[in-house]
Amino acid sequence: MIRPIVIAALIASMGAFMVYVGVRQATLGSTLADRGRHATGTVLDVRERTSNTGKSAGSSHTELQVEFTTADGGRRTFWDGGEAAVGDDVDVTYDPENPGTVIIGTPSSDMSLTGAGLTAAGGVLLLAALAIGPYYLRRSLKRARTAASSRSPRHAR
Repeated sequence: MIRPIVIAALIASMGAFMVYVGVRQATLGSTLADRGRHATGTVLDVRERTSNTGKSAGSSHTELQVEFTTADGGRRTFWDGGEAAVGDDVDVTYDPENPGTVIIGTPSSDMSLTGAGLTAAGGVLLLAALAIGPYYLRRSLKRARTAASSRSPRHAR
C-alpha cells in the first residue's frame, strides 16, 4: 500500500515541476515580447518526434532545425516545433541578449498566460501537499509511537 506521505511528496514534486515550467514559459513569452528581435531563418532539417508519455503518448509532432543570423552577424542553429520543408524561410524571434532564447514565429500572449496558469496550478498542488503532508506524517509518527510503546516491556504486567 502506498503511504499517504509518499502521495503528498509526489503531489509536491508535480507541483514544483509545474511551477518551474510555468515560470519558464511566462518568462520566455514576456522576454521575447519585450525585447525580441525578428530575423529570417532557413529550415535545415525536419524530423518527426513521437511522444512517449502523458495523454499525448503515441502522437507525433514535427520539429524543424532552423539557422538564422543575429543582428550582430552571429549564426545560430536551433530546433523548434513547426511546419515547413527543408530550404523554406521562416520568421524567428530571438532575444538579442541571449540568442539561444529563440522561437519560430512571434511570441503570443498565450505563452505568458499559459505560463501563469501552469504556475498557479503548480502552486495549488504545492500548497495542498504542504497542507496534507504534515498531517499524515504526524499521524504516521503517532501510530509508530503507539505501536512501539505497546511492545515495550515496561508496559507489560
